[in-house]
Amino acid sequence: MWVLQSESRKTSRWTREEDEQLKRGVETLGPRDWKRISEEFLGGKRRDVQCYQRWERTLKPGVKTGPWTK
Repeated sequence: MWVLQSESRKTSRWTREEDEQLKRGVETLGPRDWKRISEEFLGGKRRDVQCYQRWERTLKPGVKTGPWTK
């Protein structure tokens, strides 16, 4: 039986706890070893690519999020 990739990989929103674990992982190991951060700090709940994207797009210091200004 074939399963579409979108059906087999349903992800949920990041929780505050996961964000904190990701921040601790980056503080400890630096923003490079995403596979190790995923396994050791998030227990494998998130893939390395997800951790990298969450850090770069949302949590990295200096990243601006929220509504655009005029």
